[in-house]
Formats: sequence, C-alpha cells, structure tokens
Amino acid sequence: FRSGRELVDVLRSVSAFRVTTTWYVDGDRSEVLLRTRSGGRVPVNYLLDAAHHTAAIVVSDFADIFWRSAAGLGCLRVWSQHLMIALVALTPQRSWSRSVLGVLPATRLTSSRRAVPSAALDSEAKIAAGARPVPVLSVAPESLDTWARLVAGHAGARARGTLLLPDIGAETR
Repeated sequence: FRSGRELVDVLRSVSAFRVTTTWYVDGDRSEVLLRTRSGGRVPVNYLLDAAHHTAAIVVSDFADIFWRSAAGLGCLRVWSQHLMIALVALTPQRSWSRSVLGVLPATRLTSSRRAVPSAALDSEAKIAAGARPVPVLSVAPESLDTWARLVAGHAGARARGTLLLPDIGAETR
C-alpha cells in the first residue's frame, strides 16, 4: 500500500469488514476529535460501541509531536481498551526511530481468542502497569494479513507490536 486510501480500498474489498468508515484525527496536545470527510466532528469515544466488534486502523507516520502527547497516546490507549486497533506506519521500518514508534517498547503479540480489544492481546515482552499492547503494521500486504490472523485468533499468529505506555516521559515531547 502506498497510502491510507489504498489500504481502505483493500479493506472494503474484504468481506470480513462489512462497514468501513474513514475518520481523520484532529488533535493538538490537549484535545482530540474525529473528523468526517464532510467536516463534521465527534469525540474519540464515538467509536466505542460495546455492541459491535469494531476495528480501528490508525494510519500515520507517527512522527508528529501529537502522537507523543498525552492527548495522542491517550486516544490510542482508550481505543485499545475497547477496540481491535492497529497502527499502520506509512514510513519504512528503518524510519520508525524518528517517530513515537521508536520510543515505545517493541514486542510480539499473540492471541488465542478472536476479536478481542488490543489491550487483551498477549505480549512476549513484560507489560508494565498501565501499558497497552497494540499491533504495529507496515504498509506491506503481508503485514495486514498477519494482523487479520491475529484478530481471528489463529494459533501461531504473531504480529509486531508496541506497548502504549501511560507516560512516555518528558524527554520524548
């Protein structure tokens, strides 16, 4: 995939994703809102719906200071508690060190159950108090396939991930 739009097109073509909606994250260091294509805005909690199995794929380069802020990380942490989320990095893995992905602890994730929120995934790395495991995908199609197998709870599925920490420290801001 060369862009988030191509990724959305692929997801729409897969029957496992019955409904796909594109949201844009509008945020600064203090507040985060979701924006629709038409410009409407809703709070990030709008996606939290316990009645449905919802997946959220966050597509970014994760280099913006927003992703290192309490607002940006807090948004991802809330979603990971309730949704199956994945972070899709638009940059090559060798560039991740210049983003929040280079600051957060890396791990491998597994799951023995299907459709669980990301925070319920098993991590090979020890999870510090308050940290939330989240899959990290590259733009390669096989990365999306690995995540899909993880979401489906396939035995042996191991995905690259990170641990969203409660506070990544002042040195990263």
